[in-house]
Amino acid sequence: MKKNYIYLISLVIFSGCAAIQSQNCTENAGYEKGMNDAKMGRLMAMGQFAMICSGGDAEQAQKGYRAGYEAGKNSQGAPQVNLTLENGKLGLVGAYSCQVIYNNQSFTDRASSEALARNNVLRKCREKIPSCSENAITCSKN
Repeated sequence: MKKNYIYLISLVIFSGCAAIQSQNCTENAGYEKGMNDAKMGRLMAMGQFAMICSGGDAEQAQKGYRAGYEAGKNSQGAPQVNLTLENGKLGLVGAYSCQVIYNNQSFTDRASSEALARNNVLRKCREKIPSCSENAITCSKN
C-alpha cells in the first residue's frame, strides 16, 4: 500500500513538471518572458530555456525570448494594458498587483509592469508613513 502511495505521488509530481515545461517551452512563452525581462531592465538570459526545455523546444523558446526582449527594449516606458473577458469578468492580463502592509496599514497598486506597481505602492505608503520599507512589498502577476 505504501509503495503504491509513493508511486502515485511521484507520478503527480512528474506530470506537473511536464505540464510546467510544456507551458514554458513555447515561442510565445519565450516572447512574453523576454518582453518582461527587458521591461524590468534585466539582462538577457536565454540559457534558462536550455535547462528546462528539450532541444527543439528550447530553440523555439529562445527565438521567442530574443524577439520579446528586443521588443521590450524598444517599448520601455510605453504603457501596456491587456484586457481579457473571461467568464464574464473583465480584468488586466499581464498586469502586476503590488501590496505593502506596514504599521497595520495596507496599500495596493496595479500597473503594467512590476517595477511601476512596486514604485507606486511604495510612494503611496511613504506619503502616509515616511519610514515605509520596500522590503515589505509583495507583488503578483495577474
